[in-house]
Amino acid sequence: MGKFRKKPVVIEAITFEELVEYGKANSSNPLNIVNGMPWSFKYKGHPISHENDRCYLIPTLEGTHNMTPDDMLITGVQGEIYPCKIDIFKATYEEVEPDCAHYWIPQGTADKPDFRMMHGIERVHATCSKCNARSFFTREQWRAIPAALPPTGE
Repeated sequence: MGKFRKKPVVIEAITFEELVEYGKANSSNPLNIVNGMPWSFKYKGHPISHENDRCYLIPTLEGTHNMTPDDMLITGVQGEIYPCKIDIFKATYEEVEPDCAHYWIPQGTADKPDFRMMHGIERVHATCSKCNARSFFTREQWRAIPAALPPTGE
């Protein structure tokens, strides 16, 4: 049996508190905020549900998982989301410098990105031409990305 190492990919992750703040800021209905907690909202196209004030229900590829204040919420390389215990997260990941003003290049062409269905959501895969970060975007997210100038020297 061989041994393997994780490829060096850049992921996004947020804390429980950041998820709560995101839910508050992105709730379209003020009645959706109860006792300061958002009850249901979408995060990166995925429906998030309030279980109790210390738990949100997260739809993952393996089914519904609980996210608590002891977790980080990771967005994986295919746009999937899943909670990870903070101690495991810290042992597995290190923070990268956020100094890249990404210049996203979509699969397909800039004028006609190649959107595909992934986990029931239409998304386009894009790579930053400056730092090679990879991410997935819904049509709504892609339209919100400001038109960027090509990186200097290209």
